[in-house]
Amino acid sequence: MLLADDVKSSTSSSTSMNVIMLPYTKGRQYRPKELITRLEKAGFVDMHVKNLVDDYDLVIATKK
Repeated sequence: MLLADDVKSSTSSSTSMNVIMLPYTKGRQYRPKELITRLEKAGFVDMHVKNLVDDYDLVIATKK
């Protein structure tokens, strides 16, 4: 689950997961733009996000 690039437009499921992750894993949900930036720095190209069933997303990228 990804947060929407405009966080206010995020689904309740993804924002709830963000709140749950913070105290237990010190992690958080990411926005597509944040993941694409990280992937670019790691040498990936052709990144895109595919919306799946319900609130799930798939991030696809190719390693150079």
